[in-house]
Amino acid sequence: MLRDASHNFPGAMGLLNSGYRDTAVRDRMLSDTYSQDDIRNGFRAEIRPPRTALGERVKMALATLFAIALPLAFVTLIGLSSLVWFQFTRDLLQNGFFNRPGWGLVVVLGDLFLAGFLAAMVRRLVLIRRHAREYLAVSPQSQPELHAFVNHVALLLRVPFPRAIKLDAEVGLILRPGSFKDILLGHGPEILIGVPLLYGLSARQLAGVIAHAYAGYTSEARRYGYPLICAIDRWLFAQSGLARSATSIKEEFRSLDEGRSRQRLAALLRPFDFLVQSTFYLLYRIISAATFVVSRRIDMVGDQFSSRIAGSSEFRSTQFRLRSLHYGQQHANRELLKSWRNSRLSSNFPCLVVDHADTLQLSLRPRLIQEMEELVTPLTRSRIVDLGRIVNVEHYPDEGACFLLGPAISLLRGADGIARTVSIGHYHALGIREPELMDTQRLPVPVPGERDKANRTDVFAGLERTGRVVRIDDFDIHVARPVDERCGELEDLIDKIHHDAAVIHHLADTYRNFEYRKNLLHTRKVIEETLGTGETRVRDIEVQWLGLIKEQSEIKAELVQYESLVARRIGIVLSLTVERPEIREQLALASDELRSHVLRVTDALTFLGRAHESLQRLRAYTLILGQLMVHATSEDAEDIGPRQDELAERYQKYVLLELGSVLRQIDNVPHPMMVYALNAVEAANPAAASLQCHSIGQAIQLEVRDLDSASSCPEACHRVATSVIHYIESLNEQLQERLSLLVTRTETLFGLDSVRNARAAYSR
Repeated sequence: MLRDASHNFPGAMGLLNSGYRDTAVRDRMLSDTYSQDDIRNGFRAEIRPPRTALGERVKMALATLFAIALPLAFVTLIGLSSLVWFQFTRDLLQNGFFNRPGWGLVVVLGDLFLAGFLAAMVRRLVLIRRHAREYLAVSPQSQPELHAFVNHVALLLRVPFPRAIKLDAEVGLILRPGSFKDILLGHGPEILIGVPLLYGLSARQLAGVIAHAYAGYTSEARRYGYPLICAIDRWLFAQSGLARSATSIKEEFRSLDEGRSRQRLAALLRPFDFLVQSTFYLLYRIISAATFVVSRRIDMVGDQFSSRIAGSSEFRSTQFRLRSLHYGQQHANRELLKSWRNSRLSSNFPCLVVDHADTLQLSLRPRLIQEMEELVTPLTRSRIVDLGRIVNVEHYPDEGACFLLGPAISLLRGADGIARTVSIGHYHALGIREPELMDTQRLPVPVPGERDKANRTDVFAGLERTGRVVRIDDFDIHVARPVDERCGELEDLIDKIHHDAAVIHHLADTYRNFEYRKNLLHTRKVIEETLGTGETRVRDIEVQWLGLIKEQSEIKAELVQYESLVARRIGIVLSLTVERPEIREQLALASDELRSHVLRVTDALTFLGRAHESLQRLRAYTLILGQLMVHATSEDAEDIGPRQDELAERYQKYVLLELGSVLRQIDNVPHPMMVYALNAVEAANPAAASLQCHSIGQAIQLEVRDLDSASSCPEACHRVATSVIHYIESLNEQLQERLSLLVTRTETLFGLDSVRNARAAYSR
């Protein structure tokens, strides 16, 4: 769905993790599998696929003939050229080789070139065949829901059911015929589904991807040979060394196991191998250009299929998600070498891909938009769904036939075991013969749904929208004061905060906007330094960046007074909370336990506030490092600047410094929510009862299992830093929610909520 339709495949951490993952990632750890009834009732009754016009069918037939004729002509040309040249060599030897030394040198060089070229071609064909990917075939008996799901999509599209469903650890979905006979007889194709798609997409999005792939396998497309175009293009693309896995990663792993003789042979044939790959790539580009009109028409039919199955509103988000998964796999593959050396290969590589995609999502968005806006022509053909096709789909709204909104992994039984199997197959395909796996399975934690944000906004007056940490006044200093005096001051504070609510919201949104723009300019400045575009441009961006820092500091100075009001309000309320038996009964805590819990919550916020500046810098440096990694894996050589490696190494050091600073400040801080989290985990997994974790630092080490691998490579550094940032943001959200609960219940007990509501109604 990301690559052109001539391929029909996309080119394209859990304890205490509540609140920091996106919905799809959180749900995938908790969801049960779908039932057959769920699938039958999760689709609308019928859709009508569009019919191809006669002229389009004739073009398809001609394109198929050309796609077959060009490789045959190439093979014939290579064979005849070799025969003629070797015949010429034999004649020269018979007529006296040493009598014509000039011709003799030319002939020898030609023989060496042809021999090297043919040897490299045979070697490449043999290696591609020998190192074919391992697929896990799943039967309808072992995976009935997955088969029913795919069959239901095929039934709606009136296309043949798949002959087999196979899984692997690559990001992609391919339909391929089992044989030429299957194409002629109309038998269903094999469907190859990458498990990262199941982990990373919703069931509705996956239905759209399957529907898009089936656009090249309708009855008309089969009748006029379009699957042959797909097969030929896919084969040529694989021979060119640019297929689904990173070839450089494969060769790097295999070179570690090859003997010296094989390494010498590979080094000798490397120039010829480059020529062979370039030749196959040239053939691929020629066929792609010649079949551009036909393939783009099939692409647009696939867009309509996807829209009618998954809905037009899902199309754009699916393309962004698929492309981020594609980049996530590239970074996961690049991290494998050092993970293999440290015996830390993940037992769930598909989840690792999704983790990388999640951490790169924000860094990727500008690049993905740029990719989708690039011009698509026959000679500069994009493998990305361009913006024009997206707009075309969204121009005709369709609610879609699929209403299964849960994660696609719910279609799979025993997902962890299957992910382990396909991970081992992926490591084998990369050349790791005996992978030592590290168990990366997360503990299943019940994740609450949407927070009660209205209460939180009422308590924090919208200051939580800045992303800053609001410190709380020490409530012990208010305990000795009379209750009436505290309640009177509390009413004045509530009145003051509500009177300036609009101002607070405006300042909070402005501060957040400045933070976003500041990080964006910082990232742009680094990218321009990478590309070496000139000091003037970098200096202009730096001036804008410094100006935003100054303006944000002015907004922060205005916010400080309101943060002090909120901190004093919550401190006074907490002093009342610890004295009320009703609160203790509602939380099932004794008096000392409630006081200890409130102390831990306020202490945690205090230490998070101290680490906030370091956390902001860590967030900015991580974003820049992610953008540098995106450019490092760019398919366009112009995007890779001369200072790419130098700046990536520099910002990796910056990230490690700020990460160490943040962890040192919160390492030994008692975790205020741990007792609740452990109780929840123990209810779901009795083995978790043995966990001993009392500080925030211990919780982070438990959550981010590979925390010590951050210095190994930029990919691991970026992923670990992002996981730590998300965990701290999640912890801040949990603390805000806990404080909101305590504050609202205490104010209700003292009747302060009715006073606040009455004043709010009067002000309106």
